[in-house]
Amino acid sequence: MPFTPSFSHTLGPLELEVMRIVWAHDGPITIRTVERAINDARPSDARLAYTTIMTTVHRLAEADKSMLRSVEQRMHGRATSYVVQIDRTTFFTRLIDQIARELGATDADREDACAALAQPSEPAIER
Repeated sequence: MPFTPSFSHTLGPLELEVMRIVWAHDGPITIRTVERAINDARPSDARLAYTTIMTTVHRLAEADKSMLRSVEQRMHGRATSYVVQIDRTTFFTRLIDQIARELGATDADREDACAALAQPSEPAIER
């Protein structure tokens, strides 16, 4: 049977890009701030619409992902800000744990994987 990942905590490329920005930001962040950070890093012909980023942020705040939580802020108008619900380390830990469970990893397998991750070089790939 082929391995089919069904990770509930995986992120798509744009979701990951948004989360990297949010994780690096200290405190609440608006969609406009996320949009500027994403588009400032892209060439002009690859910029994304505000609504695309807004939809992505909203999906990250929905119950199935729960990566972000919205908070109302009344600084400049009535913009909704978002805060991290799951920090980077927790996300990484949950993802690794889910992969291990889906692969049927034993405690020894997990220990070996943790030791390999702690090494500065990439682990060898078995052939």
